[in-house]
Amino acid sequence: MTPTAEDSQEVDLWWGGPSGWSMAPSFAVCVVLTLAIIGAAIFIYCEGMVGEALARYEVYLLAGTVWLIQLTRWGYRVTCYGYRLTTRRLFVSRGFWFPPDIAIDVGDLREVRVRQTPVERWLGVGRIHMSAKAPSHVILEGVSEPRRIAGLIEGVARGVAK
Repeated sequence: MTPTAEDSQEVDLWWGGPSGWSMAPSFAVCVVLTLAIIGAAIFIYCEGMVGEALARYEVYLLAGTVWLIQLTRWGYRVTCYGYRLTTRRLFVSRGFWFPPDIAIDVGDLREVRVRQTPVERWLGVGRIHMSAKAPSHVILEGVSEPRRIAGLIEGVARGVAK
């Protein structure tokens, strides 16, 4: 059988990125920190260490900083991280704060594993760890339906490795 133009063409199979749900645990930590900040402000106000206005503004400043950092992290991941699987390669982009995009030939993949904490499993997200020739180890973070995507990557890698 002779190869056709369609066989030699690279076709997109999946586009994705981190799910917003993958950061739910860190949002829960922010809620706990905010409650701790409020509790500390109430304590120092009740002890007479500061006035009401200063205690209130301390809460605004500290809790606002916590949430600004968290929302910046979330926004950066959701908008700048990107994963793309084609019939030949896997592209990984982590935005402008990280090294340039990575392109991995799927035929070079040696192992594809899914890792999930119990909370991630409950949220339906996880990390896909892949071993390849170069770069040696790649992780796709916060992927929705990680087992399905890992199976897709493995299937493409088996098809290319033939």
